[in-house]
Amino acid sequence: MDELLINAGLYHDQAERMYALAMKEKNRKRQQVMFAIAEHYYLLHDEFMELGRLPPPPALRLAEGPA
Repeated sequence: MDELLINAGLYHDQAERMYALAMKEKNRKRQQVMFAIAEHYYLLHDEFMELGRLPPPPALRLAEGPA
C-alpha cells in the first residue's frame, strides 16, 4: 500500500517538473505537448492516490473440502 503512495508522489513530482518546463518553452506546439504530458502525470498521480486509499482486499482463506 505504501508503494502506491510513493509512486503517486513520484508522478506528482514528474508532473510538476514537466509543467515548469512547459512554462519556459517558447515553441507553442511543443508547449502544448508538454502540458498534455504533465496532465497525464497528474492523472496517474490521482489514480495511484485513489488506489492507495482503497481498503485492502480481504485475506484469502484456503479451506479443504470433503475428501
